[in-house]
Amino acid sequence: MKKWMVAGAMVLLLIGGSLLVVRSRVLPRAQPPVLPPVTAQGQVVAEARVVPLRNVSLSLSTGGALAEVLVGEGDRVVAGQVLARLDTARRAAAAVTQATAALRGAQAKQAELRSGARAQEIEAARAGLEAAQARYRQLAAGARPEEREQAGLAVEQAAGGVRAAAQAVQQAEADLGVAGADLRRIEQLASQGAVAQQAVDQARARFQSVKAMDGAARARLSVAEAQAAAARQQQRLVTQGPRREEIDAAAADVRRAQAQLALVEAGTRPETIAAAAADVVVAKARLAQAREALAETELRAPFAGVVVALVPTLDEFVASGSPIVHLADTSAWEVETTDLSDLSVARVREGDSATITFDGIPGLVLTGRVIRIQGFGESRQGDIVYKVTITPDRQDPRLRWNMTASVTITPRAVQR
Repeated sequence: MKKWMVAGAMVLLLIGGSLLVVRSRVLPRAQPPVLPPVTAQGQVVAEARVVPLRNVSLSLSTGGALAEVLVGEGDRVVAGQVLARLDTARRAAAAVTQATAALRGAQAKQAELRSGARAQEIEAARAGLEAAQARYRQLAAGARPEEREQAGLAVEQAAGGVRAAAQAVQQAEADLGVAGADLRRIEQLASQGAVAQQAVDQARARFQSVKAMDGAARARLSVAEAQAAAARQQQRLVTQGPRREEIDAAAADVRRAQAQLALVEAGTRPETIAAAAADVVVAKARLAQAREALAETELRAPFAGVVVALVPTLDEFVASGSPIVHLADTSAWEVETTDLSDLSVARVREGDSATITFDGIPGLVLTGRVIRIQGFGESRQGDIVYKVTITPDRQDPRLRWNMTASVTITPRAVQR
């Protein structure tokens, strides 16, 4: 026994001496040793479940009666699609329409002011100024000789018309006297039975006709006298020339036309454009408020997916924040662990490969990658567990929400 102990002591001395020799040879190099990667001890196995790519419970920030439910369970929806509306949505939509119209009006007014006057408006202002100037020059210059001569001829023609009309009245009066005498004579003979009643009727019709012609002649005489008076008045105006107040009024019209042209050519004042821009800003703010109010009455899908469940029923009052629709994106599936302990999660990193098997689909084995690791642990049945999310490399149409699975994660090599 002692011999074995002595032999062992000698072996230990030889090993120690060798180590000292090796150490004495390495130390002079002054370089740290390079250690090779050490593979994590074993694989990590955890229970898991199948979950959709995204799922959410949707609610509204305001309460009210549920007036419309536009989808049913199992329906596929697109991002932005309206799923439900409160009873106040119609009034809110009308407010949006009104605010939109007000904004368009304010923007149109702003564009009109910025663009200034059109060429047609400037041309019209110039034409108005030229007409006012021509009127003023005409009044200031007075009547021309040919205008005085024309006025005199008009007076003579009007006087001739009065004379002719007066003669026609005299003739009509004479004819009326004769027709009246004939009517009285025939009426007397008819009373004596000397003539038939037909002769009386004819005489009476003749008298009425002549009486009408007499009235028409007198009317023509009145018209001719009025025309003669107007011609004489015009002759006096041409002879005397315009009054001072008429010339002053014409000069005022010229100044007004000049100011209008200058205003049109100068364009809109900067402060007016600034006021129009402020109106546009106010209209935009009101539209944004109206749209926000409408959004609070409409429930829209934040992403494309499938309606999993509807919580309330039609006409039911829903409180603010109460779930209305459960929506899931089932276009792809992920796998989440349910029992990964803190001791195991410390060995897992994002990007680690994993193998997934499913209890309900024997023989199906999928590979995948760790994409998320929960940053805090949750207490479950007295243990602290962490959720690790794995994305399969391929999808299988047989997968369903909450199917149980088993994942085997292979940690990557790490440096010590």
